[in-house]
Amino acid sequence: MVKHFLFFLLLCLLFSSVTLAQPVPTHPRLWLTEASLARYRTWARDDNPIYAESLLPMAEQAKQDMDAGSIQNGDLGGNAYEDYVTENYAALFAFMSLIHPDEAQQADYAQRARTLLLAVMTQAAQGSAPGEPFRDPAFSINDRSRWYGVSFPLTVDWIYPILSSDDKALIRGVFLRWMEELTYAGTTNMNHPEPVGVFNDPILISDIDAVRWSGNNYYTAHMRNMGMMALAFDPADDPDGALAAYLTQATG
Repeated sequence: MVKHFLFFLLLCLLFSSVTLAQPVPTHPRLWLTEASLARYRTWARDDNPIYAESLLPMAEQAKQDMDAGSIQNGDLGGNAYEDYVTENYAALFAFMSLIHPDEAQQADYAQRARTLLLAVMTQAAQGSAPGEPFRDPAFSINDRSRWYGVSFPLTVDWIYPILSSDDKALIRGVFLRWMEELTYAGTTNMNHPEPVGVFNDPILISDIDAVRWSGNNYYTAHMRNMGMMALAFDPADDPDGALAAYLTQATG
């Protein structure tokens, strides 16, 4: 059930009012803003079956999974299917930390999200290593990333206030490596824009086959993940702007 959490959240967002995008300097800002949260928090109540009979039981089961060690021991850090997907649990906990009506529960969910996020980041920060959990070069570009990769920047954004400077530096380093891997991704044919480093230029759409491949699910997932990671960090925590610069790579 946790694997479908992001789909569940997207359905909720579909019923929200839509406004034109404006730069948001605060957190959360990915998919959610402080303004929109006011509405979602009113939905987190016992007489709302979507919350009381679906989302809340899912979150409570996720806590049981974490307390039993099922997530930590069940996620082997592979590049595709896993019974327990750490980043999805982290995103679920991060979301609950924003909407749960009880402040103590909010804090608990946020810390759970941080613990799981850093469990992956600590390993990934050791660098690319074929076959190693969370470190294989395909981790950022293969099936797992297209299914669940968005959970990493969402979690970072949604619990940003409780991440320390050291946490952010660790995560930023991993994100930068993943960005580079996404830039040259070769999971399928024509899996990234060519020529690399060229933006807003007709040459990018001169090859009709390449244009058609831009609708590929890997291609679009790589674009999504790159853009979201670039947007998750504040300028103060990305002092040279290297992470934010990848937004141009995502948008072209």
